[in-house]
Amino acid sequence: MRTDALTRVEDGARATSSEPWTPDIIDIGTKSARQWSPIALAFLGDAVWELYARAWLFNPPTKPLDYDLKTKKLARAEAQDWILRALVDGEALSEDELSVVKWGRNAAYGNVPTRLRGKGKGGHGTYRNASALECLTGYLYVADRARLQEIWTTCVDREILAKALELE
Repeated sequence: MRTDALTRVEDGARATSSEPWTPDIIDIGTKSARQWSPIALAFLGDAVWELYARAWLFNPPTKPLDYDLKTKKLARAEAQDWILRALVDGEALSEDELSVVKWGRNAAYGNVPTRLRGKGKGGHGTYRNASALECLTGYLYVADRARLQEIWTTCVDREILAKALELE
């Protein structure tokens, strides 16, 4: 059975709204965003973060390999840790958002990637901060997409993302 949305896409119909399309697969009317675990929100936030990164990197046009390499840099734990610290230090997050960050940071995540293990490589702190940013991203995607866009715009306007790309 074909859904109306699928039929519209196949028929080439375009949305008339000025807002960007996002999937409406989560019914938040019956649940609070806090009813999901921080790990589940980080799982969603990881995908949303990468989508935002890809969209930001999309212009100016470049080679697909450049898109891929830059997206991977912004999705790495080291860059996400740095971005989260820049947002916190720059007082870009509300008290509620800081509590979500803390909630996400304190969740019991699995193994830390091998590249982060060892003395001077960041370790658990870097990985937990990256997961906290992903948790916040997932939380805002579910609870307040307009605020997620504001935070992303802050990252762009303050050149946080551009500086994160320069990290080694």
